[in-house]
Formats: sequence, structure tokens, C-alpha cells
Amino acid sequence: MGLTNSLVDFAMYLQTLLLDASVELEIPYEAVYYGDQTAFPYSPSVTIEVDEKKSEYKSAQRMTEIIFYVYVTFYSGLIAAEAINTLEADVLAEEVEVVINSDPTC
Repeated sequence: MGLTNSLVDFAMYLQTLLLDASVELEIPYEAVYYGDQTAFPYSPSVTIEVDEKKSEYKSAQRMTEIIFYVYVTFYSGLIAAEAINTLEADVLAEEVEVVINSDPTC
């Protein structure tokens, strides 16, 4: 992904990254959502939600720093002990972090 100042474009790029890695992450392709959901037909599921974008001018360096706030949330809703659901969500979070960090443009 090239440089962008669009929070939506960045979030959609993250969604595409996770969709492309869905087999590797062992989550259904249909379980990667843009925006929060009210119901999850698949478990585990991942949502990408935008929050805010801040721009800060740094006059000494003559540059503008743009900060995106995007939340990647993991849901695990198996009929199992809460500890199993928590562990599954934590493991998935670490795997998604590797996918996102492997793309040098993110």
C-alpha cells in the first residue's frame, strides 16, 4: 500500500491483508469484517474498526505526522470454558500481529 491520508483506505487495506491470510490464520474467509458486528456466525471472527485520525504539525522538522487509530478486535465464541475462548483470541491476536507487521507499508 502506498502512502495515504485516508483512514478508511488504511482500514480496508488491513481487511484485505487479513482476508488474504485467512487460511494461514485458520479463520473462515467470511469471518473478517469491516466494522463492528451485532452477530457472528463464525468463530473465531475478526473486525477492523476505524476510530479517529489526528494530524500534528511538527514545525521544527517541517512535517505533518498523521496518526491513524484502527482497532482489530478478535471474537471467540465457542461453547467452552472462558479460558479456552480467551486463549484462542490471544493466540489469534498474535498471529494477526505477525501478518500486519510482515507488510512493510503498514
